[in-house]
Amino acid sequence: MTSASAPDTAAGPRLLAIASEGRLSPHGKPLRAVLMGDSDFLSNSFYPYMSNSDLALGLIRWLAREEALTPVAPRVPVPALVLLTEPQLQALYGLVVIALPLLAAGLGVVVWWRRR
Repeated sequence: MTSASAPDTAAGPRLLAIASEGRLSPHGKPLRAVLMGDSDFLSNSFYPYMSNSDLALGLIRWLAREEALTPVAPRVPVPALVLLTEPQLQALYGLVVIALPLLAAGLGVVVWWRRR
């Protein structure tokens, strides 16, 4: 026995929005409309996540009839991750923390010595 208020847990597609295009009268101007469940997907806390910004910009461009003129910009490429082994990390640490400061100090002593 199932309750009438039990949520539908069946797998499958879910309705996100309804977009409609048409005319109110046969001789009327063409119109477009989008109906969303709520506007939380556009709030500041969710805007950069889950392609919400792409969806919002796509909907606005479609409503403005500019979908072919201004495509959605590609995402910013993420630089490749650099993985170093322990000996490589130690060599890098020695170079940056020990060798470079010693080199700068040594050059400073040479310049001081020559100007003296």
